[in-house]
Amino acid sequence: MQFESDPKCRLYVGNLSFQVTEEDVRNMFGTTGKVLDVYLPRIYKTPKHKGFGFVEMASFEDARNAIAQLHEKPDLFGRNMVVRFADLRRSREEQIERRKKFLKKNRYNRDNE
Repeated sequence: MQFESDPKCRLYVGNLSFQVTEEDVRNMFGTTGKVLDVYLPRIYKTPKHKGFGFVEMASFEDARNAIAQLHEKPDLFGRNMVVRFADLRRSREEQIERRKKFLKKNRYNRDNE
């Protein structure tokens, strides 16, 4: 997913019901301003999403309006959503490096068996 607008226009949306679709999220956030993109990460090898996602709004004002109007409000299936500005994404290289450090630190030492 490649964001085209200012990073301040990206929103994290958490605690989504698993029945909510990208189109549902687009429609909910469309009531607060112009939505450029919606992304719901999927569970590996399934059509289900992970219960959170990202929304890219057209402007900072639209993003602020979305937070003000939708944070801690129920989605279509009654779960209260968490809506906040998204953190800046890490580069792929940074993710790989962090994973290597984690694995090295937590490696099971078979020599001590």
